Amino acid sequence: MTALRQATLEDIAVLWNLRTRAIEHGCLNHYTPQVLAAWLAAPAPAALGRHIEHGGGLVAVDDRTMHWRQRPAQRAASACSCRRR
Repeated sequence: MTALRQATLEDIAVLWNLRTRAIEHGCLNHYTPQVLAAWLAAPAPAALGRHIEHGGGLVAVDDRTMHWRQRPAQRAASACSCRRR
């Protein structure tokens, strides 16, 4: 069963890892290795924590997968999902 909940500050590390893995997988053939390496190495911005504190993200979790969705009213919608290891 999938549970939907507000993202919390404790989710940031997992969400940033999810974002990084999505970029690595989805953008591999669209950017040079140098550009991709710099993008993947970027730390989570402080603004992400503020965004989450103000209700700016939803997390859907089931037994194997975490999904992230930013609320469209606060920012252009974006979504990612990733398999837990």
